[in-house]
This record gives sequence, C-alpha cells and structure tokens, in this order.
Amino acid sequence: MSQVTLTNMLEALHNSENMTVKIGSEWLNGRAAYGGLVASLAVAGMSKIMPEQKQIRSLLVNFVGLVPSERVTIEPTILRAGKSVTQAVCDVVLDGSILAHTSAAFGVDRKGIAAPSNAAFNPAARDTVPLLKEGVPFLPGFLKNFDIHWTGGGIPLSGTKDRMLSLWARPKEDMSSNPAARVIAVADLPPPVMMSHYTKPVNVCSLSW
Repeated sequence: MSQVTLTNMLEALHNSENMTVKIGSEWLNGRAAYGGLVASLAVAGMSKIMPEQKQIRSLLVNFVGLVPSERVTIEPTILRAGKSVTQAVCDVVLDGSILAHTSAAFGVDRKGIAAPSNAAFNPAARDTVPLLKEGVPFLPGFLKNFDIHWTGGGIPLSGTKDRMLSLWARPKEDMSSNPAARVIAVADLPPPVMMSHYTKPVNVCSLSW
C-alpha cells in the first residue's frame, strides 16, 4: 500500500464535492491525527470557499477531540469578506461532533518593510547536526513524514531539563504547490520543551495554538 501524503489529502479535499477527506493512518500521533495535518486541512477548506484568493495572515486552532484515521468532514464558513481581509472559521467534524475548530484571516498583499532582528540566533547548518531517525522508542508515527535535525536542546525524555529547543524541520514530500500548508504542517511539530525534563513517557498533546 502506497504512503498517503499530505498533498494526497489536500488534493482529495479540493476535488471533494461534499468536503470530506480520509485521514491517512501514517499521520497519527497515537490515537489522534497530527495537529499540523488537521490545521492544514482546515485552512485548505477555508481557502476553497474564498470569494477571491487571498493569502492566510493569521490562524487560531483549537483541538476539541481526537481526530481518528477516518473520513472527516471539513465545514468552512466565511464570516466576512472585505476588500482587503476575509475572516473565516472551519470545523473538522465526524458523526456530527466537532473535533477541531479553527479561525483565520486572509488578506491581500501589501507593500511592507523589513525590520532586522535584535536576537542573535545562529543555528548549526542542517547537515551538520543529527537526523532524527525512525525506530526511536516512543517516537510518534507521523514524524516519519518529516525531515528533522536537532540543533539544540529540548530533546524529549532526555532528562536535561532544558528551557529551549531548536531544530530544522520540513516535510519529506515536495509541497512547493502548497506553500501555506507546508508552513502550517510544521507549526505543531516541535514538542513541548518540558518533555526534556522527563526520562519516561508522559501524556502530552496540543489543545490550542
């Protein structure tokens, strides 16, 4: 059986007349679908009903229940469509129950200026730091869809009690045709830094971001 990619699911949603999509089992984090995947599908649903194409500018995600590896319904709604900004919400639903609720603002492009960062951040180059390999104990299954290199502390279950973490992360698949989903897909990827304070598995999950 071939691997179900995020691009596969985005294309299936785009082509679905009733806004449904089957969550691939390769994207589970325990019993629930990975949050970055769920958010990507919700944003794709909102983008699908945009009266005119705008870029996503902000996103709020609330995970209400576990999204299983089943066919779910994406239910987007436009709250207001203005000339510059469109506000929308989207629910991910299964059997009448809301499993995730998202809200987003989409806006037209505007000319801006760049402000230099005051923070000194010079991570090691991607290829000079270890690759997170498959087969590591307690590693969530969905991580096999990403290329991950740790550049700093915060490694889960290391007992190092770090206060920050840093890593390089990107989808293994080519998502050049879905640049917004490419970013959203990695937004929920870094684990809580508090996991580095433990040496045994603990139950953690994203409730909102």
